[in-house]
Amino acid sequence: CFIVGAQAAESAKESAALIVAIVGGIFVLVMGPRSWMLIFLLPPLLNILPLPGINKTSMMSVVVLVYWLCMWGMGYVKIRWRGLFLLDIMVLLLFSLMVVAFIRRPVTILAMGLDIDNVGGAVYAHTIAGVICYLAYSIIPMSFQQLSKVLRWSIWIMCLFAFVGAVKGLVLGGGATADEMGLAEAAQSTRFGAFLPLGETLSLVLYASFPLSRFLCNPILLLGMVASFAGIALSGFRSMLASQVLVLSFMAFVKRELSFLILLGLLAYGGLLVLSSSGVLMSMPFGVQRTLAFLPGMKVEAAARSSGEGSTDWRVVMWEWAMDPRTKYIRDYTWGDGFGMSHAAMQRDSRAIMRGESDPGDQEAFADRGIWHAGWIVSIHRLGVVGLVVISIFQVYMCVLVLRTACLLRGTSLFIPALVYILPYSVVPLMYNLSAGTVESLWGEFHTVALTKLLYCMAREEGLVKPFSLRRRYVPQMIAEHGDRLQQHA
Repeated sequence: CFIVGAQAAESAKESAALIVAIVGGIFVLVMGPRSWMLIFLLPPLLNILPLPGINKTSMMSVVVLVYWLCMWGMGYVKIRWRGLFLLDIMVLLLFSLMVVAFIRRPVTILAMGLDIDNVGGAVYAHTIAGVICYLAYSIIPMSFQQLSKVLRWSIWIMCLFAFVGAVKGLVLGGGATADEMGLAEAAQSTRFGAFLPLGETLSLVLYASFPLSRFLCNPILLLGMVASFAGIALSGFRSMLASQVLVLSFMAFVKRELSFLILLGLLAYGGLLVLSSSGVLMSMPFGVQRTLAFLPGMKVEAAARSSGEGSTDWRVVMWEWAMDPRTKYIRDYTWGDGFGMSHAAMQRDSRAIMRGESDPGDQEAFADRGIWHAGWIVSIHRLGVVGLVVISIFQVYMCVLVLRTACLLRGTSLFIPALVYILPYSVVPLMYNLSAGTVESLWGEFHTVALTKLLYCMAREEGLVKPFSLRRRYVPQMIAEHGDRLQQHA
């Protein structure tokens, strides 16, 4: 209590982190061999706590893996490697690229307080956490039935804490200037992101749990889906709306409802055109207008349209700078410039912004810090063209593996969890490169990579994966049915 009180006097976040660490450590000890369940059950709670920015699932995986290895060393539990050769090789190659980048351009983590100007080591913390998470999913033995039950529990917990997070966002203010104005006024004037996580979670869980036809017959389900997309649209992030639509489209493909979804999408677009022609969209919140402005035929306020177009033009200019060697923003296009940034330069930029000497959205400051709002340029800047090629191949392979795994689990108890947890990764190759993808986000999503591998290996163990080289003899249906009847009579 004394230490926590002393920490709280300096930093509430450090005090909260210490409390969580102590309570979490005791809880892990109590769980014992069932501690692997905490990897799936605790992250929704940790996401709403003021903890460091490392992915909470990866963070929990580190704790559980260390404890599991201690129990294994004492003979209480066993370990078992579930291998997927091609994916394992790609992960090793990605990790090797990060090691090479660190050796070529060593950096430190700012939080360590070392007297070194070249900072930017946070990405390596994400990398280590992602690799450890991958190892934890690969060696901790879990059965098909156990994982199915735990993942279904985690879906309920995730929905609960997504709602709690939305309430927290409303209380603390969900808009950019919500602390200076009422919530209703903030929603009309700014991007209002309080409902974004809840909208994404709810739309995924609803469509994963029910067939598309149920939404047309059940007004509660339909209202829930409309409210989910309204929460996403209020945020004003066009990439989020496009990403969610693509995820649901891939989900419809896996559920064999793609044509039905396309028909409903066309009807929804027609409805938006009717609202636009009648002027209803003009009175909607700013975030909704900004999100819908890119669709053809949408009549929105000039401020919302210019905000979206200005953001696009702002990015295009920066991309031109990045790909022009004369600007010297990127020096090594083959192997990249690493992840280092000058701490002194960052402090000078911060002081200039506070004094009003520079604009917070200054393009040159963003370019100097390597914030390109395009994953493919970030990959070239940090890891070079070599890194871009490796990352692209990895992401495309993962997209195929995710879709194949989800299709293999159709009809099993793991089908809905697979749709909720791993299918969103199917849009990563597109959104990473067209949106503000970073190498940190690549490693931050490695818990999904690890879970995909685990689910695929379980499907293989259950006999759901058929070898491509398996030869099948064609048997006419009449003869096959006759043989079945003979076996029944026998």
